[in-house]
Amino acid sequence: MNNLPIKKLEDEFNRYLGVFYWNFKRMDNTVYNLEILSYLYHLRGKASSVQLKSLLNKPIIIFTISIVECVLYDFMTRIQQHSNEKIPNLDIGIINKIKYKVEKGVLKMKDLTKLNSIIPQLKAFNLLNWSIDDESIYRQLEILQKIRNKIHIQLTNDKLHKDERYIFNNANVKKSELVLETVLKAMMIYYPRPWNKDNLNADNFPYPWDN
Repeated sequence: MNNLPIKKLEDEFNRYLGVFYWNFKRMDNTVYNLEILSYLYHLRGKASSVQLKSLLNKPIIIFTISIVECVLYDFMTRIQQHSNEKIPNLDIGIINKIKYKVEKGVLKMKDLTKLNSIIPQLKAFNLLNWSIDDESIYRQLEILQKIRNKIHIQLTNDKLHKDERYIFNNANVKKSELVLETVLKAMMIYYPRPWNKDNLNADNFPYPWDN
């Protein structure tokens, strides 16, 4: 588990997430889930066979994308609720476009509580500061959202492979890692809260897969 004792790992997660989190109870729960994810990677690293290792791919992807969703939900909530506290690198014009929609001539707050409503906002304004290529981080996030929803085993009509063993593969684990890393770095580098005086290097975040 990152070669850190569990309490030290928890402290490090808190230190880095505190740079940008809006709601600290959500942050506490994110830390808890990062600890679980770290232990899953620890077990995966100790697995005695490729088959046993692959059995942990599903919970790893589900936890990873659930953490991503929580971080992004917290960011959207911060955009919608902030008043006096300026959000770095977002001007009021973009903030209002993210927050509001016009429905039947009336200005209404958007519902930004789920990934399928958050991803279009990220993509429209490139909020993760991703250099768009053939498979952008936003496209990967869209795919991984559908994969994460396979926690509901009965779902078979989502255009994914019918056999979960082929969905929860090593390639998709790597994609989920890239998405989580990209999201956390964007939050720490571009959208820190005012008290981030330590100038923490996002590259040094104790990612769960860094065993």
